[in-house]
Amino acid sequence: MSVESETLVLEDPLPAVALPPGTPPGALAAGDASRRHLFLAIRPRQALLEQYRLRGAPIGDAAHLAVLRCQGDDGVVELLDVTDLDLGQLANAGPVIVSIAMSSLADEAVQRHWQLLLSQNQATVFCDLRPSVNIRGWLGDPDLRVRYTIVGVEGRVGTVRLLVFRIEDGTTTSRLYLTPVSRL
Repeated sequence: MSVESETLVLEDPLPAVALPPGTPPGALAAGDASRRHLFLAIRPRQALLEQYRLRGAPIGDAAHLAVLRCQGDDGVVELLDVTDLDLGQLANAGPVIVSIAMSSLADEAVQRHWQLLLSQNQATVFCDLRPSVNIRGWLGDPDLRVRYTIVGVEGRVGTVRLLVFRIEDGTTTSRLYLTPVSRL
């Protein structure tokens, strides 16, 4: 049996408010004045429906959705579906930090649409697919190396251990890949 065949549930779905279309993206900016940014999550639609207990505006029907996410001081999570928004509107609202699901990144149309925001310095990849399959493929090239670490993140549900890795070829590196591996 492989650890990758198990489903790791970290907590119950989070309550969240889906904001109406037309909400300015800048309304979901996070961070203090010197580090103001937007957090964009690109996930399969079904994964978002499982992660959040949504109320408010309806979200889109696309197979993969892009949502701006912000959690207020009161703990309320707000989401804004920006799947069909022009990238220029996001760029004008401030710096964007991206977390894209590996399955969304594998969708060519999603990758093509969001590629300007998917640089190694701007985006991380959440492994919702089996990373071992891809790692074996990457290591088929003798010039590639996998650099990794395990980190613990303390949160509402206790400590969650994450495998964090990237692929290097001596001159360039990939985006960071993140996959939860345990909850203590």
